[in-house]
Amino acid sequence: MATLWFRRPALLILATLALSASAQTTSPAYLADMPSVDRVKAAIQGTDPTDTLERQVAVLTYLSQYINRIKDPHAAFTPDESRVKFSYDSAAYQIQQDYNKTHTQAENGAFDKAQFNYMLNNGDQWARKLIGPQSAAAYQSTLTDMNTRQQAHINSINSANEAAKNAATSSSRGGSSNDPTTLAARRCAELGGTTGGCATKGLGQGMLALIGGDQIADEADAMQTVGVYLSGGWGSGGGAIGFTLNAAQIGCGKLVPQPFSYKLQRTASGVQVFVSSSPNMTLTLRPDGSLVGPGLVTISGRIIVGYNTSTTTLVHQDGSEASGCTGAYGSCRTTNSTPIYAPATARCNFATLAAPTPTHQATGAAAADGSFGGGLFSFMSSIVTVADPGLRMNGKFLSPTGLILDFEGDAVTMDCGPAHIKAPYTVQNAAGEFRVSVNNPGGPFTLALASDGTLHGSGSTTVNGKLYQSIGSDAQISFRPVSTTCAVNTFTSKSPTEYKALISNPPAPGR
Repeated sequence: MATLWFRRPALLILATLALSASAQTTSPAYLADMPSVDRVKAAIQGTDPTDTLERQVAVLTYLSQYINRIKDPHAAFTPDESRVKFSYDSAAYQIQQDYNKTHTQAENGAFDKAQFNYMLNNGDQWARKLIGPQSAAAYQSTLTDMNTRQQAHINSINSANEAAKNAATSSSRGGSSNDPTTLAARRCAELGGTTGGCATKGLGQGMLALIGGDQIADEADAMQTVGVYLSGGWGSGGGAIGFTLNAAQIGCGKLVPQPFSYKLQRTASGVQVFVSSSPNMTLTLRPDGSLVGPGLVTISGRIIVGYNTSTTTLVHQDGSEASGCTGAYGSCRTTNSTPIYAPATARCNFATLAAPTPTHQATGAAAADGSFGGGLFSFMSSIVTVADPGLRMNGKFLSPTGLILDFEGDAVTMDCGPAHIKAPYTVQNAAGEFRVSVNNPGGPFTLALASDGTLHGSGSTTVNGKLYQSIGSDAQISFRPVSTTCAVNTFTSKSPTEYKALISNPPAPGR
């Protein structure tokens, strides 16, 4: 049994680990004049108790994002960075959770809308008034560096369009804050996200950043397969295989489902799926979506034969068990069970596996219901997208004409100049090639996937989007329509970092 103890008689709850900035030496040094949570709560006051909480959540979210951006992108968070970030993230989360527990769904929705209002219009301004000169200088240096790197990358793509790009970006922002957190929230709303869902994205990013979640997401994205993949579960009554972007998970008898790598290969007879299981399996994807495999196969894997149980207890320095840990941070005594595995085999039939039911997953920002919970689900599904079943496409692509495509499992996000939308798409196994058909209301188009990973199309398409204009006192957002046309040409793959730079300052649309 593991035992953890604290130096103070009273149990220290994680949410109270706010920095007493002026009395400490921190690493990095700029953290020394970041405000404590108590100072934020004292300084940020509204017209009534609810308005005060809404403002405080917006400011705490912004302060957490400051640290996330200032941090060295090539290094882990320092202990002080993690500590201060956690104080902001956990305080914002706890405010929201406490409010939700004592109010109606309608009131919680109104809270989220007001919070979103403050995030767009005031959060950056209020947060900057609380940080000291070291923090302000560090953050400004980070923003300048980000802008310089983004601009240099975009110039390398098409320097002749620089003036047009700057004009388009400036006109689309309406003179409001250009802080990255605000811009991300606007883009979320412009792509169809609800106010609650988009407001929560900032808080969700802050919570995940504490454990390196934002970096993990970027790194995982960069390692993902670019191109066509299988999504969904195949099987009925015997063996079963579930496919995701990078893995095939096999279920057979009492074996614990486990993932294996797989790859798709086009042949004269169709698409073959090679699964690196034990033994390896080769299946053929039929036109009706079913898979035909080798028949009865003895699969090697493992089963659970027992559990190892361990208990961790928080105690005071004198050895007495701590108390008062209930609530958001759990019990003072926790029990964890770890499975014990043993090798095993099972025999299952992989002759003909029925295709998954065709459905469209309502995921991403547009799926949020406006509440904090819906927003958090929206944010999490933006990290791990729930894909439609069947053949899907993944990757971020740019055409010399300025058209930017981001394929995910449920939809493709299209950027053409200042306009952007999410549109459905399908993947077909056509004669000699995979074809990706994008159902853009402003002009559908089809792309062929070449063997070198590039996409090729022709013609043009119009992106009919909307841009944030203002948000009223009732937190209702006003948009103005924007419509731009881009030629459909050759698309090359871009990394997550390159994609972020492009959508931050998109090239002028070309034909």
